[in-house]
Amino acid sequence: MILAVWIAAAIAPTPSASPSTQTLPSATAKVVASYEIPNHTLDGSGPIPGRNAEFGEPSIAVAPNGDAWYTAAGGIGRVTPTGVPTWYSLEKAAGPTYIRLGPNGAMWFVEAGLDKVGRISADGTISEFSGSPLLGDLNALGFDANGNMWIAGTNSHYVARMRQNGDLTVIDLPYDGR
Repeated sequence: MILAVWIAAAIAPTPSASPSTQTLPSATAKVVASYEIPNHTLDGSGPIPGRNAEFGEPSIAVAPNGDAWYTAAGGIGRVTPTGVPTWYSLEKAAGPTYIRLGPNGAMWFVEAGLDKVGRISADGTISEFSGSPLLGDLNALGFDANGNMWIAGTNSHYVARMRQNGDLTVIDLPYDGR
């Protein structure tokens, strides 16, 4: 797998015939660096397979210091701005995905295969927090202006808010039952 770091210039996009799309000039974005990172299959046998609970879905987030954090089969990776990679292993079934920068500077991610959310600090310390069975398969997270984390799952009409102290509140959403 190759991690490419892109930059985009602040050039106004060109409006297209369709009001919902715009075209950026080809010179507005370029790869400034790319780094070979290992395929992190669980047994080292080959390329990362498609998404399932064991492997998760790759995602990436960038920290304020420029470190690129990513999810891949079996764990969380980090590549520094100088190209130094570091790997942090998770439980085999974790299926990490949806990594996001949290309000406290740590990276947060969904462990889709375990129905947990995880936190990894800049020093690589990993903490895990259980969701709720009501949420179904966890698949998304985000943060509000107060630093609370919101998590959601598939096949569920619930969301949950996790306060910074760890308290979890599950909210039943209205839906039409279909």
